[in-house]
Amino acid sequence: MSLNKPDREAIIKAEEKAKRDNEIKFSQSGGSVYVNGTKYTDAHNAINKINKGN
Repeated sequence: MSLNKPDREAIIKAEEKAKRDNEIKFSQSGGSVYVNGTKYTDAHNAINKINKGN
C-alpha cells in the first residue's frame, strides 16, 4: 500500500491541526511518510501517530 495525493493532503492537514512539532517527511516517490523517523505507508497509522505525538 502506498500513499496517494488525498492521503498526503490529509496527513498535512492533521499535522497543522495537531499543532505539534512532529517531523514530517514524505519519501521522494510520495508513497510513504516518515513521522518522527518512523515510516508509514498508510495515512490512518500516520495520522494516529501525529495525533498522539511522541
